[in-house]
Amino acid sequence: MPPDGEPKLLDSGIAKLLAPDDTTLDVTIAEHQRLTPAYASPEQVRGEPITTISDVYALGTLLYELLTEKNAHRFSVPHPPPTELLRVVTQEEPVRPSAAATDATTARRLRGDLDNIILKALRKETSRRYAGVGAFAADIKRHLENKPVTARRDTVSYRAAKFVQRNKVGVASGA
Repeated sequence: MPPDGEPKLLDSGIAKLLAPDDTTLDVTIAEHQRLTPAYASPEQVRGEPITTISDVYALGTLLYELLTEKNAHRFSVPHPPPTELLRVVTQEEPVRPSAAATDATTARRLRGDLDNIILKALRKETSRRYAGVGAFAADIKRHLENKPVTARRDTVSYRAAKFVQRNKVGVASGA
C-alpha cells in the first residue's frame, strides 16, 4: 500500500487466462470503478476482456510513473467520473515521458528509445502494443544493451548509431 494509505488495484490479465470460461469473476468494471484509473487499460475501462496485453499497458503506466514521477493519464481529480475516465484512457495520448519528466537529466535519458518503448506499451489499440510482457521486457533489455529496439522505426542510421554506441573503442581505433 502506498504511503498515503490508498490501495491500488492492478487487474492482471493472467488471472483471466487461467479461467477463460468463468464469467462470474467480472470484477473489474468501469461503471463501478473497481480499478485504479491511473493504471487502467482502454479495454479494461470499456469493459472488454482483460488479457496479458492489458498487463503490458499496466506495466507501461508503472514504468512511466517510475521514470517521470507523473501518471501517464491526466485526470482532473484522483477519482474521475466514468465519462472522464473513458475519455482520458481511451482517447487521450499520454505526454511523451521525456516531456513529462521534471528535471533535464531525466528528460535527456528518456528521450529516444525509452520514450518509444513506453509509448508502445501505452498504445490504445491492443494490436499496436507489445504482444506480451516478454516482448516488452526484451525491448527494455535491448535498450540497456544499446541495441536497436523494436519500438522504433528501423533505419540504417539508427542501427549504425547503436553499433557505434556499443563499440566506441573499436570504432574510434578503426577511424
